[in-house]
Amino acid sequence: MRLSRVRIGTWLLAVGAVHLAATPVFFGDALRSVVEGGVLFSVEADAEATTLRASGFWYATSGVAVMALGLLSRHSESQLGSPAPVLPPTLLGLGAWGVLLDPQSGFWLFFPIAVLAWLRVRSARRSTAVAVSVP
Repeated sequence: MRLSRVRIGTWLLAVGAVHLAATPVFFGDALRSVVEGGVLFSVEADAEATTLRASGFWYATSGVAVMALGLLSRHSESQLGSPAPVLPPTLLGLGAWGVLLDPQSGFWLFFPIAVLAWLRVRSARRSTAVAVSVP
């Protein structure tokens, strides 16, 4: 399979999965603290550990959210033949938000995926317009 034809949803699933898998690497102390706190209701259970636990929790949760966005995009691509038109500006917004707040983060990855999604949406619109206009 050519990389240029890999679904946008697959790219997002990959980014989310790598993000989630990296949680123990970047937030190992946070995960250990959550486990030591009993997992359920543990993020804010100990005032001294809240910041540590919350950082790991939100890092892992954002990976899950990106994977969910990838699944939604794959569904859209399978049903419509292209990503949903709202996806490219959504990815650009997420990327810009993240890069503006944390330029050293991986939010930069949203930009090439957004451009690829935009190209796919544009291509699908053009092929639909041609198909409709041809007698």
